Amino acid sequence: MGSLKWCNKTCKLPKILEHAKVIEKDNRYVIQWNKLKVFPEEIVLRIEIIGKVDAITQLGLELKPVQPGVYQISFDAEELTLFKADINR
Repeated sequence: MGSLKWCNKTCKLPKILEHAKVIEKDNRYVIQWNKLKVFPEEIVLRIEIIGKVDAITQLGLELKPVQPGVYQISFDAEELTLFKADINR
């Protein structure tokens, strides 16, 4: 799997995401975190994917990069799925 770099540096969000739970399932990694009640709704984070993944989804929708390797995700969703790149391509 490629690694993640959290582009947001404000408040404690990067710390929460650094401690996120990563679950490997078949051809994907599911990353889960817990949003504390003190955070406002509708926080959008920018993440950078370092390495190759086939797709990134959140809430069942495929995310498109806002620039090469950089994606916007919803912190409220408390989950992100990275589909592993097929190394045989």
